[in-house]
Amino acid sequence: MLILSARLIVPPSSALVFDHFTMTDYPLSTVAGVSFVDGVVVTACDASGDPVTDYAGEVYFTSTDSQAVLPFTLGIKYTFTLGDNGFIRLLVPASP
Repeated sequence: MLILSARLIVPPSSALVFDHFTMTDYPLSTVAGVSFVDGVVVTACDASGDPVTDYAGEVYFTSTDSQAVLPFTLGIKYTFTLGDNGFIRLLVPASP
């Protein structure tokens, strides 16, 4: 089970206010030891589900699976940049 966590940093000029992340383009099932070939897309959204294109906060993954290999964790977070336009595609590496 993957869980997204975030620390909110919204620029003062933001027209849309960050509310939650969505994660899409992930496989419905996986096999241990096989990475998600195309990765997953993480999008910063407002309360209506619209992308917050100037989101500049952090995102990381946690898992209840002790063998999971995660792209970003509490110790190594991904920080969105304005060039990301509110979404990123992350490769999820293979677990042992």
